Amino acid sequence: MRAMDASGGRPWIMIFSHGYPPLGLYGVARHVERLARYLSARGLGVIVVAGGREGLPSLERLNERCLVVRIKRPIAPRKWHDTCRLIRYSLISPLVALGLVRRFNIALVHGNGSYYGGWQAAITAILARRPLTITIHGSGVDYYRHLHRPPLALLFLRWASAVIVQKESAICILERWGIPRKRIFYVEEGAVDTDWFRPAPPTGGHAEPRISFVGRLTRFKDPLLLVEAAPLVLKRFPDAHFVFAGDGYLRPHIERRAEELRIHDKIELLGEVIDTRQVYWSSDVFVALSPYNNFSDLSMLEAMACGLPVIATNSGETYKTIRHGWNGLLVRPRDPEDLAEKILMVLENPGLARRLGENARKTVLERYSIRIFGERMLNVFIRASSGNI
Repeated sequence: MRAMDASGGRPWIMIFSHGYPPLGLYGVARHVERLARYLSARGLGVIVVAGGREGLPSLERLNERCLVVRIKRPIAPRKWHDTCRLIRYSLISPLVALGLVRRFNIALVHGNGSYYGGWQAAITAILARRPLTITIHGSGVDYYRHLHRPPLALLFLRWASAVIVQKESAICILERWGIPRKRIFYVEEGAVDTDWFRPAPPTGGHAEPRISFVGRLTRFKDPLLLVEAAPLVLKRFPDAHFVFAGDGYLRPHIERRAEELRIHDKIELLGEVIDTRQVYWSSDVFVALSPYNNFSDLSMLEAMACGLPVIATNSGETYKTIRHGWNGLLVRPRDPEDLAEKILMVLENPGLARRLGENARKTVLERYSIRIFGERMLNVFIRASSGNI
């Protein structure tokens, strides 16, 4: 097998992912899309194996060196029959992938996450005898931090040549699980195309203040916090609108709570949005509200790249991205009064909003651009494929 190198004549790599746009628009799917496009632009061949719709596996050619294979994906395993479907998916996807490994001379297999990425990549790498690398996103390890050995969901980490984490706190957990430190790589999330996500072009603007949330409507992201803070903001800015771009099981809860608070006409639920720039460009404030962790949250970084003032809950390692008062504001998790106070602070101080937005974009340019992130990931792939770890 040929190892990857930093010059010409690079072989192909295979990336397993839960989803890929436009069928998947959440952070991990967008992360994989931008990484794949960056690597292919650098000359590598990339095959992404991702979940798809009903029917037989389909193959999409994005360009000469970037392919997407979509395989019917089951829902998240909550019951026994869901787990059976997950096992079936985990067996079918590697079988489909094995033919492509031989056809394209795949040099390395990379997996994102656990249920829909890690296990499928691990099985493929073992059967094809290829090096395996894994990215654990966000709080993927935190759920099991109390354990002294990896859970079944993450057992494949022991087979990986390299494990890429996006939180420094995950390193000590992985070491406790028996993963050698030399095989653990800390790479901050940063798949932001700063040419695409840029400050809004000059327009006539909009009359009413707009506060935006972009992400899954789930408890992990806590969009209901913005709904609870909205009445306090509306007392000072009665024309304000609160925009939610994304979908999830909390959508009916948001609608019901907005009705109870009699602010349903101030809430905009856009569903999944392909081009989120339009949301950022039409907003005055962006909020990231996870009570667990906003560190390297892709939507938050995109908003920062667009020059938006960001307000984020001070949870997890968010403080490593947001410096309170310099490139954003931090609030207490699950505290609508604190959130409303900070939103009002930004809306009432245009100078503060402008300064926060300018420094936010500067932060992304210096730390989170796709070029910086892509080169760090490429370096790990090169070392893993050559056995230099």
